[in-house]
Amino acid sequence: MKKGTKVQHAGPSKRIQERAQLLEWLAQPDFLRQPRTQQELAVVLKVDAPTLSDWKREPGFMDRVVARVNELAREAHPDVMNALRSNIRGGDTQAIKLYLEYVQQWAPRTKLDATVTENLSKLSDEELDERIAARAKQFLADRKRT
Repeated sequence: MKKGTKVQHAGPSKRIQERAQLLEWLAQPDFLRQPRTQQELAVVLKVDAPTLSDWKREPGFMDRVVARVNELAREAHPDVMNALRSNIRGGDTQAIKLYLEYVQQWAPRTKLDATVTENLSKLSDEELDERIAARAKQFLADRKRT
């Protein structure tokens, strides 16, 4: 380096943006991450790869990543519930159990085997919810009697 040449450092706002990019990158599932590796991300951000590891170790950073993952999950919630309802309509007993556990806050203590004998595909979401809730209520009542 020539004498008198100034070294350019990223300003605070640039570092904040870079950390935000790392946070968003980490909040994505591995298969969706672009670039694919942390090393490649370091190149894109024009920082040393160990710098990204240092940022990840900063107090509260990974907590912010988890908060962002949870936020993304909440955004996907309607799609997940729709897929779950579709599987229930198809007679998927695991989907029925998951629905009962999640939506009805039912905690199974016994094994539940269910056989769907009617066509549920013509029911509205509300009708399906009512049927499932009624069956769950009946199941719990029967279990209390035994």
